[in-house]
Amino acid sequence: MHLSEADAAAAAEELGLPAARLRLIWIVAVNTGLLQILGGRASRGPLSMQLTVEATLEFWDGVVMDVLDRADEGLTGSAVVDGHLAEMLATIYSVRSGVATANLARGILQSHEVACAPGPVEMRKIAAALPAELLEALSLLTYCGLVEQTAAGRTALTPLGVWAIRRDLLREGTTRRPPRRWRCSPTCRRPSWWRRWSRAAPRRARWPAGWSAARRSRPPAT
Repeated sequence: MHLSEADAAAAAEELGLPAARLRLIWIVAVNTGLLQILGGRASRGPLSMQLTVEATLEFWDGVVMDVLDRADEGLTGSAVVDGHLAEMLATIYSVRSGVATANLARGILQSHEVACAPGPVEMRKIAAALPAELLEALSLLTYCGLVEQTAAGRTALTPLGVWAIRRDLLREGTTRRPPRRWRCSPTCRRPSWWRRWSRAAPRRARWPAGWSAARRSRPPAT
């Protein structure tokens, strides 16, 4: 189901959010059962509004998975940030006091240079554009509830962000600090040591009881 430009603009205005974020919210709402699409119309989905604490955390886990899964399709608007998003979040997780934005940018550039071997000209262009792109990406992750700014002006995970990233690291069998130089897969889209959770276990096995069956019965939103 696709909204017309006029409907999308009206929906974004009604929700009080930038139009660029509407698609992400739509996907998450449908995939988590907040909304359902029947006969070309959207209505309230099967998700219960009275979840247990455990089920609420499972719901949050699904939200985070849906958000980060968009990195393959352009989550932040920056191909470079999207390609190194998993390492960046793992790095922030490993430094609980937060990481300065300049250090995050430096780490992404080092990772990109090692993994993708761009030429000098391309590297200079990436380095010039990255600070603004990273700030926009962090703004989106803040909106999603994953990161926040500390009093010292550093980027840290929120308490729920710590829980979500720790859970994914545990799913992958590690809570170690990331390598000094972040390592990406040969395609420069994923770190070789961070295999996606979608490969590690069926997503349907991790949704709260009572509405996982309803979620499995419909295709993901696109």
